[in-house]
Amino acid sequence: MLADSLGFGLDVLAGRKIGMPWQPELALGAVGDGVVVVLNDGVVSVDGVGPDQLEALVCEALCQIEDDVAQRRPETSPLDVNGPMVIVVDNGVGHRWRLLELLCPF
Repeated sequence: MLADSLGFGLDVLAGRKIGMPWQPELALGAVGDGVVVVLNDGVVSVDGVGPDQLEALVCEALCQIEDDVAQRRPETSPLDVNGPMVIVVDNGVGHRWRLLELLCPF
């Protein structure tokens, strides 16, 4: 509705937390659309997640992102956001640092 009322294109920037297997609310990091991976190195190094397990968790989260984007993206490819003004609407459910980390490449 917001994009329609402003006459703008609409796209999705999806992000997902990677939680510890034994404590899902503790974030190992996050992944985003476009294969953005941000790891919380302090948690990864202290809590004993091995490289194979970490890779499996990242791959699982990236697959979930692909599914989310496939369901929600109205276009077949992302909008070009280089140059134009972009309005980001956050549902407030996730952590703000995750949103900022996912926006940094832009």
